[in-house]
Amino acid sequence: MTKRLIILITLIVGVTLVKAQQSLDAMKKDYPGLMSLYGDRISGQKAHYIFVVDVSSSMLPYEAVVKNNFLQFMNAVPDGDQVSLIKMSDESHTGFVGLLKCTPLDKSTRASIKEVVNGFRFNQNGSSEDGSDGFSMAKSVIDAINVVGSNDLTFVYMLTDFEYWTHKYKYEKDKENWNSLTSLLPAQKMDGMCKYGIELNAGGKVRQEAVFKNELDRVFGKVEYQSVGSASLLSNWFSHIATSVMSVKLNSLLKADWKQEEESIKSSVTISGNEVEFHMDAAQTPLVNGAIVTLKTSNGYYSPVASSRGSFPGTITVGNLTLPSSERSLFPSFRQMGGDEYEAKITFQSPYAEEISRLQGVCGEVGGQKDALNLTRTESGNLPSANVWNSLLPLWVWVIIILVILVIIASFVYEYAFLKLNREWSVSVKAIAPDGNSARYNSDSMKAPFTFGPADSDLQVKGAPWAIKLYTKRYNPFTFRQSGYFLLLEQGTFADVQTDYDDEPRTISIGESAFLCAPGKSIAVNVRIKEKGKTDYKISID
Repeated sequence: MTKRLIILITLIVGVTLVKAQQSLDAMKKDYPGLMSLYGDRISGQKAHYIFVVDVSSSMLPYEAVVKNNFLQFMNAVPDGDQVSLIKMSDESHTGFVGLLKCTPLDKSTRASIKEVVNGFRFNQNGSSEDGSDGFSMAKSVIDAINVVGSNDLTFVYMLTDFEYWTHKYKYEKDKENWNSLTSLLPAQKMDGMCKYGIELNAGGKVRQEAVFKNELDRVFGKVEYQSVGSASLLSNWFSHIATSVMSVKLNSLLKADWKQEEESIKSSVTISGNEVEFHMDAAQTPLVNGAIVTLKTSNGYYSPVASSRGSFPGTITVGNLTLPSSERSLFPSFRQMGGDEYEAKITFQSPYAEEISRLQGVCGEVGGQKDALNLTRTESGNLPSANVWNSLLPLWVWVIIILVILVIIASFVYEYAFLKLNREWSVSVKAIAPDGNSARYNSDSMKAPFTFGPADSDLQVKGAPWAIKLYTKRYNPFTFRQSGYFLLLEQGTFADVQTDYDDEPRTISIGESAFLCAPGKSIAVNVRIKEKGKTDYKISID
């Protein structure tokens, strides 16, 4: 006996692992992206499966398929999940089958579950236990949900034709106090509950006034009903529910992560220049890689940008505050704006958006309804007050204009305040006559402008047929001309001029000037005036 039990447990464990792996493989095929994120966590997402089986005589054709497929389903879900099995019969025999009330699945319980399931029987026609007490059934489901330690994620499967009948009330379902059941189910349990009504039809005519589906909807919330007309169809339904359970588990993990992400989002609006920016600070998540923000406001000067797409978390420019030309001034100024109400619609961009939408469809959810994951969000508030540029010319143009004006002013200040042209010069002239006689003429220190050569000059050179003027000239830096000291040949024919900075002499004719040096420069100038057969003048200016 012990050996057989060990073999039996080994077979059950093997079948369980195979079935569970098949469900995982199916999920990876349908949701490759999401399973890459949550595949390792699904096994840790524990669930409680509550099966309600109508064992009244009208359900007798479904007995074998219900038992066999129930056990196969148990083999497809992982250890740690819980199971409750409730039979629905008359008012005295509706309740849990054996000890299957929030029973955790593991190696030791699977064999006992199989024994319990194979041991209970559907009612025969005429049996004293025959009936379908939907009220007691609903109360038993609530009892299973409220068991201390029951997993938060609960699946309720009700396999029945939903026709009420008891010995006490016959078909009169309204004599039961259905409303009393609503207070027994905590609201927080409703969020993690999936309710399925498998509407079995054994070919008999059901009294519509005895159908209690509406009552179940009031107690548990909207139940998803599916009509099954034969044992083969019921078997087909069972073959898909293991994968459906995995989908709900995946969706539950997804919703929990997204709820945590949504709670971390902190948004604000700022105005930079005339740009309206929407800021989102949030925890990093692989579920979202971007966002589109559409902001509407009562401010008549607000205009949205063509594309308000950006990274998440991050900052997105959503629009501009722009004044029409008719309301702007010519001169530079700012105008205070803002304070108006706004509403911002945020559409989160997810690389898994298509998979999420498909998963919600499988789980019977619609984004934005109840607690379903929603990739859109609406924020509202008031625009901050800000000073917006109010000139016809852009700010950068005014900055350039002001800089140009400042540079022009600075150039004049430099020209007249900082250009120092007051240095003193000493001049000596050596005149060598053709006969070899020479004469030297020296000046005291002189400040430009001054002339030398003719009799009326500052430095008179006897017999000089030329006149030279040393003068200063100031130029504004914007003219790109050099300010400084210049030498002008006022009379004569030509003169050779050479300074310390010249490699070769420069020849100037009468009326021409030669630039000598800039202000502050120390320089020596040599000028030579010589014509063939005439006096040779060597002039030194220092």
